[in-house]
Amino acid sequence: MMAAMTGPTASMDARGPHLPDRLTALPAAIWPFVLVAALAVAAWLAGRGPLDDPASTFWSIVGLVGPVATALTGAALFLRHPGAWTTDRRLAIGVALLAVGELLTVVASPIGSTLDGLVPASGGAVFSGPIAGAFDLLRIAIEPLALIVIALGLGHARRTTDDPAQRRRIRLAIVAGAAVVFTVEVIFSLGSILPGELAPSDRILILGGVATAAFWLAGWAYLAIVALAGWRSGEEPATAWLAAAAGPLMSIGLGVLGVLISIIVIVVGVVDLPIGLASVLGALPAVLLFVAFAAGLPRPAAASPVARPTSEAAPA
Repeated sequence: MMAAMTGPTASMDARGPHLPDRLTALPAAIWPFVLVAALAVAAWLAGRGPLDDPASTFWSIVGLVGPVATALTGAALFLRHPGAWTTDRRLAIGVALLAVGELLTVVASPIGSTLDGLVPASGGAVFSGPIAGAFDLLRIAIEPLALIVIALGLGHARRTTDDPAQRRRIRLAIVAGAAVVFTVEVIFSLGSILPGELAPSDRILILGGVATAAFWLAGWAYLAIVALAGWRSGEEPATAWLAAAAGPLMSIGLGVLGVLISIIVIVVGVVDLPIGLASVLGALPAVLLFVAFAAGLPRPAAASPVARPTSEAAPA
């Protein structure tokens, strides 16, 4: 009996201290994304005051879901496709850029304060110094860049073709919604910079914000066009492609909703919205993109029964 117990025990002891096998079996590429998500949570905890109000604490946690989902989108990709850096390089770069953008958001406050100390705002300026403002615009621009790269990757991973008329209708509808949001953004921005009391640096930052908003809308719109066309043409897994389309469509839809609310405020006055609605709606696009990759987006080429059209095939 003793001999039967010493064999397994000796084998277990020989391994020494080690992580659980379930953790060591996970792809190594997911851990940088998990680290960024942990840093986002840590920054949220560090910035919280006393947790006296349960309602505000709850909605603050809901607002944290979006940044965490953004950071973990890359982990979802590499968990389902460990070889994505080789097989889906554009998607791997895109989700990495999403994580970089989230990391810069986590450290934005100390970096902005440091840059403001190096090059402070000029006299009469309302916003931050020019270098800190440029850093903030760069940080914001990383997300749409990531979305464009992800859309390119999804387009390359597709195995089906589109109906050209359907693709045109999808593109027209999405671009129209983005154009409405951008037009209103331009109008409000011009109304901000026309008065003469703004410092030149403030005017430049406002114009930079307009350009960044256009880039942001372009990123979400391009991803929506590619993902929605993929879902409509029968790409698998269908749920993942639908989630990938729903996220950017909701993001653009929220922009249109914001425009409508702004118009109502101008015409009627203050609009009472449910507490926490902005937190929930703001987090959904990032959550849906995470869900798309967690659901297996994109389908591996070997698993797809539908071949690419001859015109896109590699030459023999």
